[in-house]
Amino acid sequence: MGGFPAIQPPPFKLPCENSTTVEDSVCTGSDSMGFFQSMISLKSGPLVIAIIGVLQNVAISKTFGQGQKVDATQEMMALGISNILGSFLQCIPVSASFSRSAVNEASGVRTPISPFYTGTQ
Repeated sequence: MGGFPAIQPPPFKLPCENSTTVEDSVCTGSDSMGFFQSMISLKSGPLVIAIIGVLQNVAISKTFGQGQKVDATQEMMALGISNILGSFLQCIPVSASFSRSAVNEASGVRTPISPFYTGTQ
């Protein structure tokens, strides 16, 4: 099946047939409670990952912002909204990249459409 995926809520089920998932005791139920129990068992891991992602975006913005003021709240909202909306299209979570930003800066890129050009190469 080709084309874009259907717009639908993200699945709240664990892929229990995968051998790399959490313990079998959590995967026995096909309901969403197994999913939420596994999220609770992760403790603070997802929160730490989200904080690191926001800090990374803010650091890149300050590094390449050429002295402009960076609003960390706006960065956090943009990252969160894009990841929430992307989950309805089965997207991979988004984040910034220091290396990609540095290569673009060193190459003299001045347009935000450069990732599309790079992706077609």
